[in-house]
Amino acid sequence: DHPDIVDLMDVGDSELGRTLWVVRLSDWSMDTKPNGSAKEIVYIDGGHHGNEYLGTALAYLTAKFYINEWAAGNQEAIDVLQHTELHILIMLNPDGNDIDTRWNINQVDLNRNYDHYWNTCPTTQPGSSAFSESETMHNSDYMNAYVTDADLYVTMHTGVWIMLYPWGKWA
Repeated sequence: DHPDIVDLMDVGDSELGRTLWVVRLSDWSMDTKPNGSAKEIVYIDGGHHGNEYLGTALAYLTAKFYINEWAAGNQEAIDVLQHTELHILIMLNPDGNDIDTRWNINQVDLNRNYDHYWNTCPTTQPGSSAFSESETMHNSDYMNAYVTDADLYVTMHTGVWIMLYPWGKWA
């Protein structure tokens, strides 16, 4: 439904072959904002840790909110989608989610499997190398292809009562 604002993109498979989906939301009839300037780009991902259900739910509910509110004619939602491209990867770790664990099926903490400050510290379960896991490789590939100039990146995690600034610094 709503192809005027919703584009669903298969970005690859998890280690067990489950499809990773990105929901892209924007007013696709407009290439730019109404004033002709470039739309803002927001990237949201949820479910890095399979047992952090609220992060996945929040990513899903964000997409659902904008779809439903656009359909209902909510002017604030319409304005957001006329000015913004939202890219939402709802669940990065479906294998870990299925078995209720923080890690993916290979016992790798996907949040530690990127190349930024990657190290071999076994207590953090970073994997054999940066991007050794298909989930992080596909997430990185998508980000490099579609959201390299993102104005905002939000990764949904749950479990502690803190807000972190890049790169995981306490607030």
